[in-house]
Amino acid sequence: MKRLSVIWNLAKLVLGIVAAATVIIILIGLIFAWKSNILYSNAFFAVGSGIIVLGTLTILGTYRQRASFDVQYSQSTSDAKLPERTSQWVKDIKQGYNFLIVCVISGSLLIVLAVLADKLFQLPA
Repeated sequence: MKRLSVIWNLAKLVLGIVAAATVIIILIGLIFAWKSNILYSNAFFAVGSGIIVLGTLTILGTYRQRASFDVQYSQSTSDAKLPERTSQWVKDIKQGYNFLIVCVISGSLLIVLAVLADKLFQLPA
């Protein structure tokens, strides 16, 4: 039951990100009076790609943090025992990959919306 709850929370988060990005893109399109569906398609693609890149950069940042000798040394001199430090590392790694998963799914949905905006919807001229 807990796994279903986690998946449901993930779906709500992803749909919230996609909905917020969609609203922002539509508002920008209305403000700048976009007359072509290609402009909306390009905006969806750019935002979706940016979100995917953001998730990837997060993973690279956590890798650099784990690989840094300074971070390892400072954690080894703390009061935390080895199992506590290992547990914290696992939590940090999982958090980074969870963020990557959310970013990739959200970005992919926005890219799908970009394709749909270009192929299916025609704005009146």
